[in-house]
Amino acid sequence: MGVISRVKVPNGGWRASTVSQGSVLSALTILAEIGDVTRFLSPKKPACYAGLVPSVHQSGKTRYTGNITKEGRATLRWILVGRAP
Repeated sequence: MGVISRVKVPNGGWRASTVSQGSVLSALTILAEIGDVTRFLSPKKPACYAGLVPSVHQSGKTRYTGNITKEGRATLRWILVGRAP
C-alpha cells in the first residue's frame, strides 16, 4: 500500500503517482535527522554531517583517503545507505 500523490508532467497536466510507505518513512527520517537544510552552505555539507565522506590523511604532498568517517548522525547514515538503489 502506498501514498497517492499528484505529479506534474511536462505537457502541463497532472498524473497520479504512488510512493511506497518505506519511501515516505525514509523521507521523514531524513527530514527529522537533518532539520533545516538551509543551514548547510553547500551540497557537500550534508554528506559530511552524515559521516559519508572519506577520511583524509595528509603529510606534505602525500595524501591518503580511507573509508568513510562514520562521524555524525548514525541514523541518517543508516537510512541513506539502506535506501540507496
